[in-house]
Amino acid sequence: MAVLVLQNRDAAPRVPAQIALDPSNENAIVVGRSRKEADVCLDLPAPAPPCLISRRHARLRRDGASWFVSDLGSLNGVAVNDARLHQERKLVEGDVV
Repeated sequence: MAVLVLQNRDAAPRVPAQIALDPSNENAIVVGRSRKEADVCLDLPAPAPPCLISRRHARLRRDGASWFVSDLGSLNGVAVNDARLHQERKLVEGDVV
């Protein structure tokens, strides 16, 4: 099972430190700030501006044993290892998203 480890959570202590990525009936997980539109909600509490995380920010997709990440048109983009994504990218152990 893959695990999404959330770092730099000082502004959002209610957000869990780790999220198990085990979509039993799905092959994709949407991450964002919308409780209705995202499978994993990363809603930051005030006074954080809501524009930091889009309602549907990123998609994590499983293909066999591999995981891929893509930006869903978010305002601030998605980066892997400090490099902004321009297309879907395969994740490897230790990647920082």
